[in-house]
Amino acid sequence: MSLLIKLRHRIRAIETTKKVTHAMRLISMSSHTQLKGRHDSLKLYKGAVHDLFKKIMAVGIAPANLGAAVSGQANTRPLIILVGSQKGLCGIFNSSLFAFFEKSIAQQSVQEPFFIAIGKKAVDYLQTHKHAGTTVAVYDTLTIHNHLSLARKLTDMILQQKEPYTSVTVFSNVLRGFFMQKPMETILLPLEDDFASDKAQKGSVEQLQQEYIWEQSPDDIATVLSQHYFEVSLQYLLFQSLLAEHAARFLSMDSATRNADNLLETTKISYNKLRQAKITKELAELAGSFQAE
Repeated sequence: MSLLIKLRHRIRAIETTKKVTHAMRLISMSSHTQLKGRHDSLKLYKGAVHDLFKKIMAVGIAPANLGAAVSGQANTRPLIILVGSQKGLCGIFNSSLFAFFEKSIAQQSVQEPFFIAIGKKAVDYLQTHKHAGTTVAVYDTLTIHNHLSLARKLTDMILQQKEPYTSVTVFSNVLRGFFMQKPMETILLPLEDDFASDKAQKGSVEQLQQEYIWEQSPDDIATVLSQHYFEVSLQYLLFQSLLAEHAARFLSMDSATRNADNLLETTKISYNKLRQAKITKELAELAGSFQAE
């Protein structure tokens, strides 16, 4: 009888776990769908800012607020941003990112970098895995509601440093189809590595001024636009990480729910077999006692 009680308790525990994983699966799909609806507009906006900033850079206007982040200079103050998830239960989302991060850091042999951790899992990882360098900021919370304000806060902090960073690199996950998330390294600064290829093909300052009516000076426009481009790039990377996180969590919770279904079915079969055996044994003993009388 004690075994039957244990199986009954186990069935209740599995049913409770199944309800939790099913609820998390629905929440993840809802969040992913909500983010997916914003993806196209954000991607188009980022592309428009990117193209306009390329035109500014192509005519040789250097933004004043980028400081030492110029291609060709010694990378003496590198900044590395690690973007993980706020919560767990999302499969290999974080572990694959951290493995990719460690491999990239080892290959680059970056000395004394500065770190920014975004997402509680990334914060915990940098705190438990000591690296040569300094963690300048940590942000535990990364959600649908705060990723835009977080990107703005990071942009202000990075570009307004008294001693500017010589490079800014972001390690984050991106969505490569709903069923696959891939860790990626994105270099935000220096900009010349991304924009130098277009310099020979773009027009002069006069041609650029013919396309737009510029009320401010080119230097002021370049400074403001560079900050805006940097902020939009961060927004898009954080957005991609959230999109990949919710897809990974849905897949993980969907697999957990299916496993709970299978385990529940197997446990119920074992419980029913054992209960039937107990009933049969009691009936046999009862019939035997009648025959003895």
